[in-house]
Amino acid sequence: MDRSDYFTSFFELLKEQSKVTELRAVEEAFVPVIKMKFSGIEIDMLFARLALKEIPEDLDLRDDNLLKNLDPKCVRSLNGCRVTDEILRLVPNKEAFRLALRAVKLWAKRQGIYSNVLGYLGGVSWAMLVARTCQLYPNAAAATLVHKFFLVFSKWKWPQPVLLKQPDNTDLGFPVWDPRVNLGDRSHVMPIITPAYPQQNSTFNVTLSNRTVIQEAFRNALAVTENIMIEKPGITWENLLEPTTFFFRYRHFVVLLASALTQENLLEWVGLVESKIRILIQTLDRNSAIKLAHINTEQFEPLESEKDSVTTIWFIGLEFEKTENLSIDLSFDIQNFIQLVHKSAAQQQKFKEGMKIDAKYVKRKELVKYLPISVLQRHKKLAVSSSISVSSSTSDIGHRQSEATLPSGTPPGVDTKIRKRPSDASLPTLTAKRDRNDSSVSVPVF
Repeated sequence: MDRSDYFTSFFELLKEQSKVTELRAVEEAFVPVIKMKFSGIEIDMLFARLALKEIPEDLDLRDDNLLKNLDPKCVRSLNGCRVTDEILRLVPNKEAFRLALRAVKLWAKRQGIYSNVLGYLGGVSWAMLVARTCQLYPNAAAATLVHKFFLVFSKWKWPQPVLLKQPDNTDLGFPVWDPRVNLGDRSHVMPIITPAYPQQNSTFNVTLSNRTVIQEAFRNALAVTENIMIEKPGITWENLLEPTTFFFRYRHFVVLLASALTQENLLEWVGLVESKIRILIQTLDRNSAIKLAHINTEQFEPLESEKDSVTTIWFIGLEFEKTENLSIDLSFDIQNFIQLVHKSAAQQQKFKEGMKIDAKYVKRKELVKYLPISVLQRHKKLAVSSSISVSSSTSDIGHRQSEATLPSGTPPGVDTKIRKRPSDASLPTLTAKRDRNDSSVSVPVF
């Protein structure tokens, strides 16, 4: 079986399975993948063909010699398993790591910062950050690890890279992450380096705005967990895991709408559009009038469906620089983005009749045209409770006198002046958020 078989006959075989839904192939991706839901569970399935006549039962994928004579796509596909195995090998307490990681992943999803394709962090990146925390605090319980996670990475001096170990000396000719040699690697804003050869930056998609959003989420979470650990009345793990209040953080939004004639075509179209949104965010980051462009990871359906098409909607929250009487024209940036998507669809031969992409500028008060009232009311209610929670947590930090130094082996990326919290707490299940004011400016509709 080769790669062409995998994306043709095997793909067709999957189509026939009743438990398989939302099936699509992304053959042109950096790591080619078949995406699907199997019995409702999201699965990314990769393909790698080893240069072996047969696969022994005791095959150790950590053996670098397995990579010899493989094409780069197979190496990148194989590295998913190799990195996972290496992460588990490098953590001192696997059970504490797994439990802490589950909590951090749930928190990240509730915060809307769990998405590699949109320029946030994906699953392997979150795993490596938690694993680094485990290395720094090898004897900590899971609840303590969650608190220390936010403590360490709210202080991290990006773009200082996160490394679980020093890179190996293995050289089989594959490119590795090295900003001393590769100019492109120097532009990465939040590097988290995979521990298996060939070492790569798992967060090369992260944008400046997304890093700002993640850093703020770290700081807010630290404020909440500080008080959880000292068992402050009224502050629990549920405060940490409250859903984000995205729609009440901003006054200005860009609404992206992707449409197609059928649900099957929309699934493919949405995947393509979504893969390019981070490029739009990077473009908006370069606009001197824009302080922050925050893409919401959640997808929405329109309030009223059209008879001859189906649509998916994304929202980008905008914060502008505080400049008086400023008029901003975003139409050029948006047009370039739309052209990029259409060009990519044509190159991949994925463009089908009825596929459309549109963008609109709206103010917060106009969101009722795109979102159910229940969603806006829920976000408003959460905004009030979350701001109280974060305010209470943050104000209390300044009254605490004790400080602690991080453990030996703390990397240079961490500010060592970090406040100490005494006790541990048990870890259950469900974000804290801070409201943000935007400048009021004139923005043309495009």
